[in-house]
Amino acid sequence: IPSIILVSAANATLKWTMTRYPTDLKGFEKAALAISDPFFIVAAGATGISILWWLSIINKVKVSIVYPVIQAGAIGLTVVLCSVFLGEKLLFAQYFGLLIITFGICILASSGS
Repeated sequence: IPSIILVSAANATLKWTMTRYPTDLKGFEKAALAISDPFFIVAAGATGISILWWLSIINKVKVSIVYPVIQAGAIGLTVVLCSVFLGEKLLFAQYFGLLIITFGICILASSGS
């Protein structure tokens, strides 16, 4: 759960951070601005903490189950955060896709017992 929250919040924050810069800036120009942005630094730090957390539990869990759950959770929560806080609109197909991912992860998790 910590990894899902950290990565999702970081992804949404990075998206928000990058949308604050002028659209005519090229990729490297935006990147140069971003790396000095406090929100970018916090988001990068959250990603780093997530990695450290994962390394601390990797030997204690079934990676074949926990890793997909974390990834799917991060995808789902990132979509929700970007929809709610950044105003990204979702199509029916996207909701349906999230439902399929969730269903698949539930099957994966239950079959690993």
